[in-house]
Amino acid sequence: MALDSGFCFYTPSNCAVGSSEYEWFSGELASHLKKSKGGSYAGIVVGTHFDANESQECGGRNTEVDPMTELMYDYNVDLYLAGHVHNYERFCSLAKYRAATTQANCGARTGPVCDTAGPVEINVGTGGAARASSDDPWAASMARFVVPGVLEVTLHDASWDFAFYNTSSMVLDSGTGIATH
Repeated sequence: MALDSGFCFYTPSNCAVGSSEYEWFSGELASHLKKSKGGSYAGIVVGTHFDANESQECGGRNTEVDPMTELMYDYNVDLYLAGHVHNYERFCSLAKYRAATTQANCGARTGPVCDTAGPVEINVGTGGAARASSDDPWAASMARFVVPGVLEVTLHDASWDFAFYNTSSMVLDSGTGIATH
């Protein structure tokens, strides 16, 4: 499913609960239910431009998309792909709401926390402009690379495989996600 998060980022009210974008996204998710919710889909992947979380700076996050990420949690989205920040970062399966956590070099903060019922967020804005620093990783950040590269995602009936390659075709991060929730 593709979400126009630029609509949210530049005018946050466009993605507030009850907005047209929120209602559209909620309707799409409701009409594409997973098997675990009585639907016919094994898994759900959402692709968008703006990330919800990033380790680019202390407190790095885009609260403008929070209503959309909360819907992703409610409808059991498995994988959330974003590309705004110019680096690669993979988070654990994330909770619906941010909570008390830590961020390297920044101390205690409110930020992303792990929850096996939530989607995995992967930020992969690794082409084009200059790379963004990721010196302040959140505790929920599983892998970060500040290099150009490409993410390969292979979808299966009830799982997905991913591999992040640098421009020399070296795999820097890889794994499997299971569509279980």
